Amino acid sequence: MKDLDPLSAPLSGNILIEAGAGTGKTYAISCLYLRLILEKGLSVQEILVVTFTKAATEELKDRIRRRLKQCIEAFESGGHEDPFLDALIKQYDNPCRPVESLKAELRDFDEAAIFTIHGFCRRILFENAFETGCPFDTELVTNMDVFVREIAHDFWRRHAYKAFPEFIYYLPEKNISPESLTKRLQRGLVHPNLTVIPKVQPVKPAGLEPFRKEFKTLKNAWPGMKDEVREELMHAGLNGGKYGTTKPLSNGSSKREFKISQFFNEMDRFVSFETGILPLFENFDKFRFSKISCAINKGYEPPDHELFRICDRVAEKASILQEEMDRHILFLKTELFRYAEGALAETKKRWNIRFFNDLLVEIGETIKGKNGRTFTGKMRGKYKAALIDEFQDTDPVQYALFDALFGSEKGLIFLIGDPKQSIYGFRGADLFTYMKAAKEVTETYTLRKNWRSEPGLIDSINTLFSRKKRPFVYGEIPYTPALAGEAGEIKEYLTIDGEHQPPFRLWLIDRSKKDKPDKPLNKGQARDLILKALGYEIARLINLGRQNRAVIGDRPLSEKDIAVLVRTNREAIQVQQCLSTLKIPCVLSSNVNLFDSHEAAETAMLLEAVSEPDNEALLRGALSTDILGFTGEELERFIEEEDKWDPVIRRFKEYHDIWNTRGFIPMFRDFVSREKVRSRLLAFPDGERRLTNLLHLSEVLQQESFENAPGMAGLIKWLTERIDPETPRLEEYELRLETDEDTVKVVTVHKSKGLEYPVVFCPFAWDSFQDKNAEEITFHDKGHDFRLTLDLGSGNISEHRALAEQEKLSENARLFYVALTRAKNRCYIVWGGINKAENSAPAYLFHGQTLSEPGRELDESVKYFKGLTEKQLITEVKELSDKAEGAIICSNIPDENPKPLSLPDAFKEALSCRKFSGTISRDFGVLSFSSIISGNSVNVSLPDHDDTGRDSIEAESNLRSMEEETLTGIFAFPRGANAGTFMHDIFEHLDFKEKDDGKIRGLVENKLDEYGFESSWIDTITDMIKNVLSTPLDPESDELKLSCIQGKDRLTELEFYFPVKMVSPERLREAFRTVPGIKTEMDLPGSIEKLRFVPLRGFMKGFIDLVFKWRGRFYLIDWKSNFLGPRIEDYETSCLALAMEKDFYYLQYCIYTLALDQYLRLRIPDYNYKDHFGGVYYIFLRGVSPEAGPGFGIYRDFPSPELIRMLREKLIDHSG
Repeated sequence: MKDLDPLSAPLSGNILIEAGAGTGKTYAISCLYLRLILEKGLSVQEILVVTFTKAATEELKDRIRRRLKQCIEAFESGGHEDPFLDALIKQYDNPCRPVESLKAELRDFDEAAIFTIHGFCRRILFENAFETGCPFDTELVTNMDVFVREIAHDFWRRHAYKAFPEFIYYLPEKNISPESLTKRLQRGLVHPNLTVIPKVQPVKPAGLEPFRKEFKTLKNAWPGMKDEVREELMHAGLNGGKYGTTKPLSNGSSKREFKISQFFNEMDRFVSFETGILPLFENFDKFRFSKISCAINKGYEPPDHELFRICDRVAEKASILQEEMDRHILFLKTELFRYAEGALAETKKRWNIRFFNDLLVEIGETIKGKNGRTFTGKMRGKYKAALIDEFQDTDPVQYALFDALFGSEKGLIFLIGDPKQSIYGFRGADLFTYMKAAKEVTETYTLRKNWRSEPGLIDSINTLFSRKKRPFVYGEIPYTPALAGEAGEIKEYLTIDGEHQPPFRLWLIDRSKKDKPDKPLNKGQARDLILKALGYEIARLINLGRQNRAVIGDRPLSEKDIAVLVRTNREAIQVQQCLSTLKIPCVLSSNVNLFDSHEAAETAMLLEAVSEPDNEALLRGALSTDILGFTGEELERFIEEEDKWDPVIRRFKEYHDIWNTRGFIPMFRDFVSREKVRSRLLAFPDGERRLTNLLHLSEVLQQESFENAPGMAGLIKWLTERIDPETPRLEEYELRLETDEDTVKVVTVHKSKGLEYPVVFCPFAWDSFQDKNAEEITFHDKGHDFRLTLDLGSGNISEHRALAEQEKLSENARLFYVALTRAKNRCYIVWGGINKAENSAPAYLFHGQTLSEPGRELDESVKYFKGLTEKQLITEVKELSDKAEGAIICSNIPDENPKPLSLPDAFKEALSCRKFSGTISRDFGVLSFSSIISGNSVNVSLPDHDDTGRDSIEAESNLRSMEEETLTGIFAFPRGANAGTFMHDIFEHLDFKEKDDGKIRGLVENKLDEYGFESSWIDTITDMIKNVLSTPLDPESDELKLSCIQGKDRLTELEFYFPVKMVSPERLREAFRTVPGIKTEMDLPGSIEKLRFVPLRGFMKGFIDLVFKWRGRFYLIDWKSNFLGPRIEDYETSCLALAMEKDFYYLQYCIYTLALDQYLRLRIPDYNYKDHFGGVYYIFLRGVSPEAGPGFGIYRDFPSPELIRMLREKLIDHSG
């Protein structure tokens, strides 16, 4: 393997570059990119760069763009401090041409072909829709968990609901449930090429009836035989260890009697069921004659009874039935994946969606298909070179794609990665694919010089990974020792008291003083020791930094220089709690989900109390949370003393009213302020974490409230569902960092990859995470081209388990390498004779270096490590330290009690408030229709839905004056804000062209449930929907009906903002006084003048319920759920006009028309209001009927072009 020189590396063929940690991989990519432009004459559109995350993509774009600029500067100045650039420009006698070329590519850099793998696939699918057969209107869904969960639940229903009772009871015992099926599918579907074995057939339980017969016999016999059996089991010859001794106790009873009572209770419960529950309860054997015979003391005959013989037969038949059920469960496990494949295909077709993995699969199918040659030729013509970053994270489908497109003899592709850092197998990364590719490339290069770490650290890591011939288990992944930078190239060393100390610290847990020094230390004890030492050392380093004794380069070491790397979220939380107790500021960076936090559960309790402030139980629960912090004594005193309890109820009622009228986030802000939540949470040791979680939750809840307007009950239900452990956890809801300030970082190894920290602690590297008893294992099948295979219980599972364990050991070694190589200046690890440590990477790497027969690495390592005495273990570790020639310090783990960290001197000054010296303009803000007519601006964050709280007073009066008249149909449907939001939500999600009654009813049923209405309203709401869809909107034409509008021709809940000049009642009045233009007899200018709202300039905001296109014209619709009366006649046009006037809906639709006019002007060439705008429809949903026709329930108007022009001139601010 040759060292890579970016200046002279060939620009042809298939080239693999193995880039070790800290060796400048991105730098090398940018150098090759420059040469492809200058030497090959390629444009930025012709050089494909692919990586695996959005963050990495943005970093590559930024680094390559800066590299182009640096190269231009180097040409123009005649030299550069970067040796590569300096040598590159000296190859050109005349810099004019290369400079012009680079400048041209820099101008076009926004079009550079730098993508994530999925971004690249998506682009070429859509750009080559003809060859790939890719539909244009398919939605790309980034997370398939919701669909997978539904498929798993559907599979469960299909197979469990019709099963016989014994099988249904047996399934949970074998961890078969909708949730376990979901998790199994989620893990498997990450790998598109997964093979599932064994192939088995469903099993018909021949043993069911024989078992039922024997169980029935036992069930009938037991009640009448209990006394006799009890007497038999008091037999003096029965083994006391199994049945208890008959020796009397102080209370006159005996252990035998106690145990027999326990056995009898279990048998009573067993026979109480109508069906036999399997597996048999644990002590069932105590009633079996065959087992009793083996539990009799010498010299005694075993007690015998008919029931004992019955129990033997029950156990025999149970064993047969269980074996049959086990085989059928194995069938279900394998059948799940076959079923999911078809169900996912149907789901994607029904919803017109695709998932990320589909992009790769579709391109692979295109390449293999009839258009494959055309397609690959087109791709090679478009992209003349490819650089694939992080290639160790590829999978078989991705590699097949790159190989097919760029792997020909004439192709040029660089595969850049490091197999030692392949740690994302759970996301689909496949190390064996990398190893296969390494054999197929034309040349292999390596990057060896580590620019990140101090030389001593590099020497230490070289020592650790060079002891074994195959440090990463597989011979195809060798360890090439890294080279350290020269003394002048490493800019920052860590020194303490001016001394540069050995950078690698190996802490040994000493067992020599224990009673049994060679016995493995309990994991829990080990963790306690480690956390104590971790806290002590971190506090010591921070204090040394504050005293300017610990220095990195020319600055003192601080909290931000320290990272603790862990494997699991549980470890991360333990470390955070330990450091928080010592007042060491730290932040957690892991994949812990927001909805798993303590604050999520407490927030749900608080919201329930706000939604029902009169519910004393909910209120007490809310007050007992950490967020509000009431103790049990305080609660008791509050409840007893009304003068203290009443203000609490009153406050929660006020929160309820604010939420109901102004929305969630105003309520939340008021709640946090009045209840002093910030100061209360920050008083906890992990206060910043708690407060960050609470604020994060508020943002998430406001987003859901804003986007879907679920109402109080709906939002609480949404939060409760997210908290449910069975709900899939989405990456977007991972915990945020609680602060960006000077803090210790607690990071999982997986999240740390690509990052670097001056000081790194790896306290739990000794934990192996090997599960030797797993019933299902994943491995790569050597006999089938190393295809990833899931063995659910084949006859070869023992052999396959050995292969899986070997793969796990390799992964542990790679994770260990990634963790250690994050360190720049110092690294700490912990080692010792800890229980289960024999399966870990350090056990394999540190001990038994002469062993490791291929394929038996783990077995040999485990056997060797278990045979070590404490003295031998310490000796071998110290030998390791000696080989590093002073770079590794081996010492016992510190055992001193850490002291809480005190505040730095900078924080001991008296605190004072910052003074605000700016000015805030009071006449700038955001207006909406609601804020104008209500006289305030509190509703600007919410849709302007109909004001259902102010339904027609006249209608209510008329209703009361009538004789007892029973409301029917839609007139009887509840009124109010929740009902209005419900109806809006229905039409927002309704497919107007849907003809399947079942789907419409399904939508209605779901929404009724979501908003808390009885399912008995399904028929009423469905009929209302059909009426609205089938009634003509125009009395002069039967053609325009909502049922004719396609999904692509409508926009729902169209949000708008447009800049406005100073808006006041006077300015509005003048606009309407000057030009008539709407259909009303009311004195609109006079009515507007009576409005009382604060004049503002800034923005007008609102939501248009629906905009649709019909025959080239655009129409707007506003849904109105207002109750105007109990008869269809109450919704005649003249009645609607009164409602329109009373609630200022004329003003509302003029604002909306103006907004739509602005929207269309920006999007339609040669736009003309008269030609392109169709009109306004206000649809009063309770009064629409096809039989009554368009004269009922539908108010229509066409504001004049002159009015819209005048409003545009008077209101819209064109200055910006």
